[in-house]
Amino acid sequence: MPHILEFENVSRSYQEGASQIHALRDVSMAFSPGELVAVVGPSGSGKSTLLHLAGALDTPTSGAVRINGQRTDQLNEEGRARLRLKTIGFVFQFFNLIPTLSALENVAAPALISGLRTSIAYHEAASLLERVGLGARASHLPEQLSGGEQQRVALARALSLGAPLLLADEPTGNLDSETGHQILRLIGEFREGRTIVIVTHDAKAEAVADRVIRIKDGRVD
Repeated sequence: MPHILEFENVSRSYQEGASQIHALRDVSMAFSPGELVAVVGPSGSGKSTLLHLAGALDTPTSGAVRINGQRTDQLNEEGRARLRLKTIGFVFQFFNLIPTLSALENVAAPALISGLRTSIAYHEAASLLERVGLGARASHLPEQLSGGEQQRVALARALSLGAPLLLADEPTGNLDSETGHQILRLIGEFREGRTIVIVTHDAKAEAVADRVIRIKDGRVD
């Protein structure tokens, strides 16, 4: 079975003044369809850099990142944007919902941007909100929802185009322990053949993951 996401000898460096920061060092790994992987490590370990590369938000200094077999460094910014829209769903620590849109409108937004017919986009958004337990909250604005509810909306939005790759950046970092555990369990329920990568400090993520990748000082153990 082909891998949806591959890192081949990937390094990423940044220049900070006169210093060069080595955020990732010669990382090689692959992720299979249907696999839920937790990437754990301390602050400054390279987790965020890894996620940005996995999400085609950045390209490596050396080595190759492939998403569905496509090298991200061989695409221009427009090409990477198309790849993200069609292939990747993102869940963020601080939800990143549009405050002036209802829960339903937030979930439907990616499908509408992609050109899906409005009636279909809203029908599918409503179905996803039901699946995350928020069917009755569809008309609520983000400020009217709890943190856990906002993260459920964000998860539904990330799944709205059926992306085969779901990237979650500290999805429990802004939630209390019990709510965070509920979100992790819910994320796991949406595998259905898609690859899920959770970048987190939360040890509870290890309990729901098929595999745990530990990263420290830019290197994978």
